[in-house]
Amino acid sequence: MFKVTGNESFREGYALLAILNNPDFGKDADKKLLEEYTIEIKRELRKWAHRGTAVDVGMGFMVERRAFGGDYDGYTELVTIPEVFDTEESADEFFNDFIKINYRPSMYDCTGQAFTSWYHLFKRNGRFYAYHRVAMDV
Repeated sequence: MFKVTGNESFREGYALLAILNNPDFGKDADKKLLEEYTIEIKRELRKWAHRGTAVDVGMGFMVERRAFGGDYDGYTELVTIPEVFDTEESADEFFNDFIKINYRPSMYDCTGQAFTSWYHLFKRNGRFYAYHRVAMDV
């Protein structure tokens, strides 16, 4: 049974599909078994690719986090702020309490830990969002 548990197994699933779909593969194998396994892999890949982006950040608050830019030292994401926070002050307080990642000082260099380097709150269609830059200590 094939299970997709992360990005690595997601890539492995596509590689496995390429092998299974090769006409030279499994000439002596049971075609029905290969077809069933192929269908199972495709279902798992679809389930992983279409999973939700909502994340529970605590206290029952769900936010959507969509990363749209990244490089070797971090990434930028768009975070939705729950609709109950309808003023800029309350949205800012929510972000600082639940989303912001604080850096923990270390006596070692290049710890690899993530931290918020900057964020920008804005309102679109009556709801607050935040651009959030997460940097890595590299």
